Amino acid sequence: TKDTKQRSTLTQAVLQHTNGAGQGASVVLLYQWVARALVSCNDKSGYDCVRWLLDQIKQASPHAAIAAEGFNIILGEHDWAVTPSTHGVFKVLAKQRFYSTVVPELTTGFQSTSDDSVKSNLLVVLTNAVRHMPKSVLMNGIENVVPLLLSAIRLTSGNLKAASIRTITLVVLETPETLRDEITTSIIPLAIASTTQSNAANTVDVRQAALGALSLIPEKYPYPVVHTARRDVLRALAGARDDRKRLVRQDAVKAYNKWLNLGED
Repeated sequence: TKDTKQRSTLTQAVLQHTNGAGQGASVVLLYQWVARALVSCNDKSGYDCVRWLLDQIKQASPHAAIAAEGFNIILGEHDWAVTPSTHGVFKVLAKQRFYSTVVPELTTGFQSTSDDSVKSNLLVVLTNAVRHMPKSVLMNGIENVVPLLLSAIRLTSGNLKAASIRTITLVVLETPETLRDEITTSIIPLAIASTTQSNAANTVDVRQAALGALSLIPEKYPYPVVHTARRDVLRALAGARDDRKRLVRQDAVKAYNKWLNLGED
């Protein structure tokens, strides 16, 4: 419903049934879907549900991992509930509000905890948030998010790791100067490590994302900035040319040729 008062009444009616129910997975799921419905309407009460979910993560509850993965429910595309026909359409303003409200809390929470499981789950939330953000929203203050994205590449796997790599690649494409200091010390080594087949975290999607990043870097940075990494990159790309997946091999060849010709211009 678009009626704010009615929405508030319905929300209270739904969530009151969670009282005394403990913090079971079903309760977590309920909060995620209520958050999606309200956040998509740009309703501020949706952030009460979001903060409840973040508290489950920060307190390392038994369902913290489910709470973290559920941020894909809140922001992702779905075809069976809270859809355009039920006014569940995210407008840019709603996503901008979510980004500006939640990401600073994630950054603060990550920096203030020493619990690795809490950090890992906060990174899952961050990755699920940025992967669904439009570029115009994501690039606003991205320099504050980059350190967490680099940590996400180290600590996550599969789709989440690939999403983090592609977000970094987008920053390289749009504002390469933002990452000038990290390009050879962090980003290239992480991309190289993400091209190997021996690591189970490096799915085909991850390897392709890493090769896409490596292919773009020679186009966006001058020779003096990245030449020190050239030998290591070429060695990694030579290995990736023997990948068991044809699409990965093709991407590796393209990236290899770019690094081979680095500095010739």
